[in-house]
Amino acid sequence: MPVSWVLFGGTLDPPHDGHVAIARAALAQTGARRLLVIPARRSPHKGAHESAPASDRLGMCREAFRGIEGVEVSSIEIDRPPPSYTIDTLEALASAHPEVDTWWLLVGEDVLADLSCWHRASDLLARCKLLVAPRKLGTDTHFKLCSKLWNMKRVVAELLRMEPVDVSASAIRSSIRATGEAGGLKREVLAWIQGRGLYGSG
Repeated sequence: MPVSWVLFGGTLDPPHDGHVAIARAALAQTGARRLLVIPARRSPHKGAHESAPASDRLGMCREAFRGIEGVEVSSIEIDRPPPSYTIDTLEALASAHPEVDTWWLLVGEDVLADLSCWHRASDLLARCKLLVAPRKLGTDTHFKLCSKLWNMKRVVAELLRMEPVDVSASAIRSSIRATGEAGGLKREVLAWIQGRGLYGSG
């Protein structure tokens, strides 16, 4: 029986209810055996500044995704020197897990425009299938997304079938800076943030 895994990376600063919903939907849609949540040590697309240290983002991810069957939080990118290139991660995982037949790369709709600029993008897109999560509410989202994918030649991609969750990491950080509180987070993640004074909560 074919084996598939999903890779779900990013800054995850902090991991919120939207990330969790996306992970659940991806597992259900692909039938993958495992989904790896992979917080980046330092994303080459986000610049040098990080609101929270990599070790805290890793810890928050473990709290956010704890208890979800099929989901595992991986420190593979945090354990190696930056920057965190997705193709390096995929090649390392594929070498360690030759039993996996299909690799899915789960990304947000907002990254599609820049995907061709990623490090060794052609190698990456040749070795995995894209699963694209919608980021904005609206009736035209599906049409616009399919138009983008149609222009990406030789790329196998699917739209993640789910209603976008109206929550963002930037809004959560702003709320915590202003009030020390924020919705859209698992209570254990909020406790982690408050306990360590992240995002100006201290």
